[in-house]
Amino acid sequence: MPRERLATVGAQGLSDSELLAIFLGTGVAGKSATGLGETLLEHSGSLRGVLKPPPAALRRVRGIGPAKMSLLQAIGAAAQRSLLEEMRSGPAALTPETVADLMRLWIGGRTLEVFVCLYLDVQNRLLNREECSRGSLTHTAVYPRELARNALDWNAAAVIIGHNHPSGDPEPSPANRSLTLELQKTLASIEVRLLDHLVVSQAAVVSFNERGWLA
Repeated sequence: MPRERLATVGAQGLSDSELLAIFLGTGVAGKSATGLGETLLEHSGSLRGVLKPPPAALRRVRGIGPAKMSLLQAIGAAAQRSLLEEMRSGPAALTPETVADLMRLWIGGRTLEVFVCLYLDVQNRLLNREECSRGSLTHTAVYPRELARNALDWNAAAVIIGHNHPSGDPEPSPANRSLTLELQKTLASIEVRLLDHLVVSQAAVVSFNERGWLA
């Protein structure tokens, strides 16, 4: 049983389905809580997908009623907030892995393309995060001016931006790359660094910085 295994091997020794089973508490007729966890993982593709799906996705899984759905969504929100607290604690907490995890939880499961920003101080501590826009990134002529103004409002020294690809393919488009260079130039004109642009799907994250696309 997952709870007994938790006591003996610790959380790191449990599978994703066993961890979900502990949260879910009970299964459904003919399926244990662990089995229900496995169904959720198969349906969503990953643990991250279970914790940050579109609400309608969970409703299609037999045995996930309003109570269990609320619980899973609350766990996803708690994970997000924990990452945000970590990123506010100091520069050492702002790692590429932490930022990628936050982006996946925040926007990886969205069905609409969303453009988001993280504003950082001179020590790379998180000042604020915000959802800047929704819709296609091919119609974004106003974004550089708006992003620069918001960075000044927060007295930010650096910015990390991100957007999701609901199609599931995180590969940046030529329009994404062109916009990123425009944003970088606009921010540089007010002495704000663009540290990275992350393109997110439920399964993967592409970093402009890691690709060497930011000068």
